[in-house]
Amino acid sequence: MKIFFNLLFFAIFVIVFTACQKAYMENISFEEFLKEIKNSHSIQREEMVNNYLSNIGRTPIIVGKNKVHFIWFGEADSVEIEGDFQRGWSTPEKLITIDCGTFDFFYISYILPSNSLIQYRLIVDGEAELDLMNPEVVEELGSGNRNVFQMPDFKHSDALSYRPEVKAGRIEYRLFQSENVEFADRLLEIYLPSDYTEENHYPVLFVNDGKIKLYTTPFKTVIDNLIYDRLIESIIVVFVPFIERRKEYCNESLAFAKVIAEEMVPFISKNYSTIDTSDKRGIMGSSMGGNVSMTTALLYSDIFANVGAQGGAGGTTICHIDSAFSVYLDRKTKYPLKNIFGSVATFDLEFPDRDINLLMNARIFHEKLNSHKIEHVYKEYNSGHHDSNWNESIDDILIQFFGR
Repeated sequence: MKIFFNLLFFAIFVIVFTACQKAYMENISFEEFLKEIKNSHSIQREEMVNNYLSNIGRTPIIVGKNKVHFIWFGEADSVEIEGDFQRGWSTPEKLITIDCGTFDFFYISYILPSNSLIQYRLIVDGEAELDLMNPEVVEELGSGNRNVFQMPDFKHSDALSYRPEVKAGRIEYRLFQSENVEFADRLLEIYLPSDYTEENHYPVLFVNDGKIKLYTTPFKTVIDNLIYDRLIESIIVVFVPFIERRKEYCNESLAFAKVIAEEMVPFISKNYSTIDTSDKRGIMGSSMGGNVSMTTALLYSDIFANVGAQGGAGGTTICHIDSAFSVYLDRKTKYPLKNIFGSVATFDLEFPDRDINLLMNARIFHEKLNSHKIEHVYKEYNSGHHDSNWNESIDDILIQFFGR
């Protein structure tokens, strides 16, 4: 009988201890949790970690406005993190390891701006994988799936959300063939506003990386919403796809800019009711698509008076931006650009081996515009080089160009 009561007492003790430990884990801070497992025996740590993970629900763990903790639990020799804040994905960092017996607990902590929007991914034993406790996943073209999260003060643009009551514009298709045999034919996708008629005439916007912007981002939703809310005029938007991206947007961007300005613009004007003045015509893009947009507007400011370059593209010293800028300086008195929008991410891409830093390049270009007293809008966002960031300022650009 005594043995029975001893066993019963031990069982009750274990149940109570486990319940108390679980309740404790519900209210413990991450720093306190780390202290607890570091002070515990390795055979106790696995259960402590499992209790903690079941209580936090999801990762990363955001504390206050600026602190964020990334964690991973399992069997691995090493875990790294790569993302926007690892020098623009260029320098992955190792997580700290705590031995938990069969498994290991990995963690790393950062202080980030309170309005950051960040993409990241984990690297487990050399293989990239998602943070499975973070349900927010985006697919970046050419880069695969990534996790994304936002710090407490980040606010999404209201214009990004689909609203069923908004009248949607329609998409038409036109095959464009250039006289320049160096650039292949391409199918343009044309956005026409819901109130489009041939009797009226409309401003027109050309968007590079057009197929990507139309089908993998909410670009069309933003246009629909802004027109419906009367924040911009009804506009025509030409989504221009690339065929050979680096060739067209960088290596031979001067020649491609000529195709856009001297061939594609008249082609659209011939087939649609556009307002054929430069102040009602714009061009924009992101990354290299922004680069060729800026190059085109600088060379042909008599045709495009509005230009937007997201992702540091307008500030690169490669891909002929400098030579295009020199041309503009000679033309700006007669053909001044009406609106220039340039943006870059504070965690934008870096290429240490090539001494390229898009944030620094964008700042240099911004100062160059200032030194020549050229009015422009320049913004730095606490984010990275991706559409999650660029989508947030589509409305700002459209309102700047075509606001009522």
